[in-house]
Amino acid sequence: MRTLLLMMLFALNNSAMADWVKVHSSAIQATYANPATVDPAGNNIKMWLLSDYKKPHKYEDRQFFSVISENEYDCDDAQLRMLSYSLHAGNMGKGEVVYTDASKTAWKRVAAKSADEIAWKTVCDLSGGWVKVGDNEVMSGYANPFSIRKIGDTAKMWELFDLKSAKEQGGGHKYLSIKLNAEYDCKENQFRTLSISYYPKSMGGGDQVFADTKTQKWEPVATGADKVLWKIACNTR
Repeated sequence: MRTLLLMMLFALNNSAMADWVKVHSSAIQATYANPATVDPAGNNIKMWLLSDYKKPHKYEDRQFFSVISENEYDCDDAQLRMLSYSLHAGNMGKGEVVYTDASKTAWKRVAAKSADEIAWKTVCDLSGGWVKVGDNEVMSGYANPFSIRKIGDTAKMWELFDLKSAKEQGGGHKYLSIKLNAEYDCKENQFRTLSISYYPKSMGGGDQVFADTKTQKWEPVATGADKVLWKIACNTR
């Protein structure tokens, strides 16, 4: 069932679950977050961002079109700071590296209605731990990095699929969202579903209408969707 959900989620847009997920766009630039790099540490969380510019910017006498940065977010006080960044000659972090800096900046407040605020809300997950990792006309896919539990070479993580319109489960029960607990083998690049449950409201809301707690067989991490979720669960960069 999980494999079918992933196929549905990315059938309309194969790039929807690429490492970089667009979180903000303007006439000047587009900002992308990389959910696979979410690294929780207490109330502070780190995540990589990419700023992609429509027109070239300059550093000294050299042009660059994009910036990749590692940011740290204070979820309680709505602050952020940059831990490191690199300037790239091409769009989307491609091309020659123009400049790098690994110096931490001072903490600053998250400005309202900014790309920083959207990234802060994404990484700190004000909706209960869910970080959006894919979206299309059929459904949105979420992972919960804060639910990750590692034992040896394996990691368990909760995932959620939020449908845009209701579907019907056997028995006439309608559902709008699905939660599942997946286990990843970080060494052998495989995964399996441990449990799956269906809910009548968005984001796992309402009383559960159906559940299956039978552990499924191991499957190879093969698709782009699988790989991104595997990266999040196994905390690979």
